[in-house]
Amino acid sequence: CQQKATFGTVGTTAMLSLIPNCEVETLEAGCCGMAGSFGYETEHYDLSIKLAEMVLAPAVRAADRET
Repeated sequence: CQQKATFGTVGTTAMLSLIPNCEVETLEAGCCGMAGSFGYETEHYDLSIKLAEMVLAPAVRAADRET
């Protein structure tokens, strides 16, 4: 979310798409709760987990194990 908000994802998506057999999926999510120092500061842990559980964590769990 930090990169999406600051720089966008077009460049990164294009670069990753050059990798053979790499399928790129951009999640429609706001804050993932883990960007920058926020995600690893103890005082933000509970909120960080709640934010991640909104979209990011379920998407990771639903992804194919070979991903």
